[in-house]
Parts: sequence; structure tokens; C-alpha cells
Amino acid sequence: TTQAQIKNSNLETRHQDVVASAVFDKCGLQDLVQVSMQVEINVVDNGIVDQLFTIELAAENDSRAFRVQVRSILADHYDHSTQNWGAYSVQQVQCRHK
Repeated sequence: TTQAQIKNSNLETRHQDVVASAVFDKCGLQDLVQVSMQVEINVVDNGIVDQLFTIELAAENDSRAFRVQVRSILADHYDHSTQNWGAYSVQQVQCRHK
């Protein structure tokens, strides 16, 4: 697994790890730099509020520049694997040459 911090990111470490691992698995990219981020709040019901993230990243591989868009979610429930409230997951990763 990838244990990399994303440069210029203020995402929680658990979130960064999930995103970095998904980007590596899908695109083979490491040394990520966060370019932008948007957060959408999704009120589910009964006080459950999920956060949907659209994160733009930049990376280089073999002197080629890439842009990566990641859609991730912070689901408002207990994550038994990390023993923390809120479970992060990646819904989509799109890699493209810059």
C-alpha cells in the first residue's frame, strides 16, 4: 500500500492514504500534488451527513505531466477497519496527460 502524503493537501491523513492508494492502483502515479478540491454535503436522512469530494491532483511520471481527478466520499458511519468515525472511499479516478 502507498503511505504517501499528498503535497498541498489539508485532507485528513486517512483520506490522503485512500486517495494516494487508489491513484497508484489506477494510474501508477505517486508524488501527488493537490491542485484543487471541492466538497459537496449530502444530507442522507436521520442526521446522517456524507461529504463528497472532487479532488484535482497533479503528478509526473517519466517526465510526462498528468492531471488526476478523484471523486471520494466520507460516509457518516463507523469505520471498523480504522476504528474511527467516518469511512473514506474512492468512487472514481480519472487520469489524463496534461
